[in-house]
Amino acid sequence: MSDGELLTATRQSLQALHAQRQSYEQEGQAIVQELTSPGENDSPPPGIDTSLVDADGYPRGDIDLVRVRVLRGRLAEIRNDHSKLTADIERHLQQLSTLQDPAKSTQEKKEYAARRAPKPKPKFDAATGKWVVAAWDGTVAGIRNGDARSFANLESDKVAAAAATTAAYQAMTVSNAAAAAAPTAPPTAPPTIAPFAPVAPAPSRAPPTSVHLRPFAKIDAVAAHSPAQESGLQQGDLILQFGDLSLETSGNTFAALADVVPAAAAESASIEITVQRSNGVTGALDTATVRLTPRPWSGRGLVGCHIVPYTASYDSQE
Repeated sequence: MSDGELLTATRQSLQALHAQRQSYEQEGQAIVQELTSPGENDSPPPGIDTSLVDADGYPRGDIDLVRVRVLRGRLAEIRNDHSKLTADIERHLQQLSTLQDPAKSTQEKKEYAARRAPKPKPKFDAATGKWVVAAWDGTVAGIRNGDARSFANLESDKVAAAAATTAAYQAMTVSNAAAAAAPTAPPTAPPTIAPFAPVAPAPSRAPPTSVHLRPFAKIDAVAAHSPAQESGLQQGDLILQFGDLSLETSGNTFAALADVVPAAAAESASIEITVQRSNGVTGALDTATVRLTPRPWSGRGLVGCHIVPYTASYDSQE
């Protein structure tokens, strides 16, 4: 059967169903009118669902009990058939709407499927420090180039940042391996300075290289979606240098961390951190440098990681 023939057949079925429903309604109205009309000598009507016994519990003698029961039974059948007929008419109307406008029906199905589909979980926007939902648009964030940010590209930003961190770590690993393989030049004797000769001021001392640094703290835990995780810090990292802090340049290095982090957060500045971690293949320790920007986030603190003091004896007890 073609779509045109099916459309004609549906319309004819609707007309027949509508006529049948009108017949039920007219018959039901006639029964209701008879049951609710007073009897002879203005006796009370039988009613649709009133009791058919008198005050003494005997069957009423002023009405035809058999006819009343037949009419009540027929009215119940009509109401039941009328409900089924109405549901059948609604199905035919939906089918008729689909045949008349197939594109509209397809669009309605897509919209219904979209409403029933599970909603994506919120994502954390590092630029604004807030959790956002699927309807979020960067234009309302009040940040620079906000119109280029959307809920869909937040995940791509995170992947790109992770890829950049991985590439930097791999480059640092190759550089350290090359430095370790290079031959070491023999030490030279320090130049002698003539007595009473004016000594030029010493140049500013560059921070010691990672080859000579010793770990003084350890990353004990890293929270998800925290500034620490976004910077590339990992659980088990040994901190060799935290900004300007190291065992070679500072006294109580670990205690000084409490002052460095809030100061950097107040200035929206990043901290360069040199860590030592296992490469996961041979178990050897490699050195990597990450940049951490302390800031408020959805969790506790400004960093989102737990740092504990580190000594060789502490590590051996774990």
